[in-house]
Formats: sequence, C-alpha cells, structure tokens
Amino acid sequence: MEIPVGSRIELRYLGRRFCSRFVRGRYCLNPLTRVRTEALPWCDRCLSEIPSIKCVLGDPQCSEEEAPKSRKCVNSGVFEERCRVPRYHYVLIYPVSPSSVYIKVGINRETTFPTRVLEQGAPIAVVYARTPNVWKGRVLELGSREVLRKLEGRSIAEGIRIAHASEVKKTLSVVSTSLKYLGLQTYSLDTFLLGTTEASNLLDKLVSVGRAVCKYLVEQFREFALENSLVLNLWSHVYLIDQSKLTSNFVAVDSVERISSLEGEVVGWIGSVMLLRCRDALYLLNFHRFSGSLLRLRVTQ
Repeated sequence: MEIPVGSRIELRYLGRRFCSRFVRGRYCLNPLTRVRTEALPWCDRCLSEIPSIKCVLGDPQCSEEEAPKSRKCVNSGVFEERCRVPRYHYVLIYPVSPSSVYIKVGINRETTFPTRVLEQGAPIAVVYARTPNVWKGRVLELGSREVLRKLEGRSIAEGIRIAHASEVKKTLSVVSTSLKYLGLQTYSLDTFLLGTTEASNLLDKLVSVGRAVCKYLVEQFREFALENSLVLNLWSHVYLIDQSKLTSNFVAVDSVERISSLEGEVVGWIGSVMLLRCRDALYLLNFHRFSGSLLRLRVTQ
C-alpha cells in the first residue's frame, strides 16, 4: 500500500501482533503471545526451528568450515537463504552537528538489497564492497567499523569530523537529528543574497564526506571492493519531505504500543519513518518496528 505525502490518515493499533517470519514464499502469521526480541518478532514455533536468533540476525555461531553445523541450519533454510547469500557492505552518514557526523556501518543480503540501506533514513549512503557469504561479510563489517573508529575525532572532508562510528544505531534518534539540521532550514544574509541555505551547504559537505569515506574503505578492503562503488544522496533524490509542513516539536514513536489513535497529515517519508503532522506536533513513526502488528489505517483525504 502506498501512502503519498499530503494524505490525511487515521491510524490505530488494534492490540494484536502476528509472527512476521517469511519463509518459502509466505508469512507465518501465527498470533504472538510474547515477543522475545523486537529485532525478530517471531512466534515460539518459528524460533524453535532455527539454530539461533543470532544466526538469523547475521552473526553466525559457527565457522564457515563447520557449516552447516546442525540439521536446523538446513531444514529452516537459514544456511541456504541467509548464510550462503552474498552481502553488500555500506555505511550511512548522519549529521550530529553542523560540523560532525555519525557513521553507521552496515551489511545487506543480496536478496534483499537495497531495502536495508534505504529504510534507515540516512541522508547519505555509501555502498563499497560485496562479500560471498555471511562469514566473510561479518569479518569485513567488523573490520570496517574498526578502521573507521580510528578516524573518530578527525576531520575527513570539508571540515566535517567523524564523531562516532559503529554498526549499531537508533533510527529515530539519528533521523530526528537529520531533520533538525537538514529539514528545518535556517536562513541568513547569504541565503537571501545567494539563494542557498545552511541545510543545502551541509548536505553538499555530507556528500563530500561520503566520497572520502568510500575512497578510504575501498583502499582498505581491495579484495572485496566494488569496481563501481556508490555514494548516494538519498535526502535529495529518494526521500519525500514537504519541508513547509515540518515543525521542531518531534514525537518519536518506535513502539507500536505507543499508538492508541493518531490522525493527521503525512508530510514525508524518510526511509521506513513516516512523518505525520498532528496539530502542532510532528510524529516520527518507525514502521520497521511495527512488523507483524495489526493496525487500522484509513486514508481520509
């Protein structure tokens, strides 16, 4: 279902969740009585069929030489559909101030690429490498994090320094910060005379940071580096935002239980995050975290 920017909607959580495991062409959809981890909202039956939650989340619990380590690895499809699938490697760049960035190191299975890259709401994405399976992919992911951490505190391009590099991040936190510095544009005398904004200047600098990071990682990991690496300006060319409807009064919602009933205008999409203007507040709704939840959504206009 597509919900265009400008739509008015009513949204309500109906208090039920279902198993969101997708295997062999269909969803399980067993009712959930409990959720062991929000990162994998599956039912007890589906969880009992897999070798480990960590394996499904991309952290293999055996070596490449040992795999498949158990019958569950094969019968569940984890070995063929996850572990042996090639990976694309990326970094996401978020502003944390006008002069510093947070860099998130990531990995995306080839069969679901570029979904994971796009849904996390980063202004800039860099795709720089491809590995043949989860074992080599995990090694390169951790290696990328470590080499980028060595650059923390340093200026890497255009006077922008790396504040922190990690493979972990909270989507709504970094998206709200990006909105603060890129969406809520501030104006100055230069804006009036030159027709530019501080936000557009910062975005240009983030693109330069992306190119510098890409070059650095390609040099560090030549064995798996892409011949044609990508530096993507997602903020300008992918995400849809009506900046005239934004407000600095953010309400971040990454738990479906926090939605009782909302009504407002969709003023943007940043990855999987819907920007919903409800009176004077801007709700940031991370639909990635609502997987398996029963919602009633009505488009009223």
